[in-house]
Amino acid sequence: MSSPRDLTNGFSGLRVATWNLRSLTSKHSALLATILDLQLDAIVVTESWHQKLEDVAVQRAAPSGFTIFGRAWRPTDQNSSAVGGGILVYIRKGMNASELDLGFQMPTTFEVFALKLPTSCGPICLLAIYRPGSQAVTLKFFDELQAVLESVATRNSQLVILGDFNIHVDSPVDQNL
Repeated sequence: MSSPRDLTNGFSGLRVATWNLRSLTSKHSALLATILDLQLDAIVVTESWHQKLEDVAVQRAAPSGFTIFGRAWRPTDQNSSAVGGGILVYIRKGMNASELDLGFQMPTTFEVFALKLPTSCGPICLLAIYRPGSQAVTLKFFDELQAVLESVATRNSQLVILGDFNIHVDSPVDQNL
């Protein structure tokens, strides 16, 4: 395994990945192995199904020298017992990542989490998105996505978008695409 890259001095690229896990609970070992085998700097995990960052599976998936960021999924209906969702970002500690406040109310049609990564080539905004595939693509989704992208665009940073939009652009039946 190569040593962690310090992206604040002599930026030489960013090795990232995304993975929709559909529950981290039984896959934490596979996630850990993937991060190490691919020598990733960051990985976005969607549909983690975690409750909090302190969950055992969340912690076991983190290699030494990585920081965990994320947000657990919260159903909009407080009486719902549905599971799913959740975004995690595992990122090398030397990258000095910090959570980025998007400055508005969270979207209702998808989950989003943003990080700011300082580099010698200017800041990078890593935007993690998860849109449930069980919900139809609506115009409200596109309006909320536009608001998120407009918010990020005003921050004078490079943008990396990772996640799972669950949009099948080859589907002729969806009139909103």
